Amino acid sequence: MARLLTYAPKDTWIHRLSGVTKMLFFILWSVAGMLTYDTRILVIMLLFSLVIFKVSKTEWKQVGTVFKFILLFLCMNIVIVYLFSPYQGCSIYGSRTVLFHIAGRYSMTAEQLFYEVNIMLKYFTVVPVVLMFMVTTNPSEFAASL
Repeated sequence: MARLLTYAPKDTWIHRLSGVTKMLFFILWSVAGMLTYDTRILVIMLLFSLVIFKVSKTEWKQVGTVFKFILLFLCMNIVIVYLFSPYQGCSIYGSRTVLFHIAGRYSMTAEQLFYEVNIMLKYFTVVPVVLMFMVTTNPSEFAASL
């Protein structure tokens, strides 16, 4: 457990980037992922982040536990978003296509499903970059970049 998200020096171009460069990329990437709801952009960002993650040679054992923890929060977030605002997708996209009724005020709409998929895409777009940033940046370099 102590080896969770620890810096592991490797010979990749990502490891050779300065901490400031990685921090700027991380901030810009996160802001871009948070601000857009365009699924096409999110899918392109997701693919790019997975490629960068692969190139960084980050091992699953370094990030697997944290990824599972984040996945748990993603699932809770999806359920809670639906419970507290079951028609948020309808208000964002301006239409309402009911797929099936669940109970009481809860119906599943195509717009809500699409909205929830976009939330998941946002998570999966940012998480690989966050994990890669943490395991490819020397702690002293990270502190200097702040």
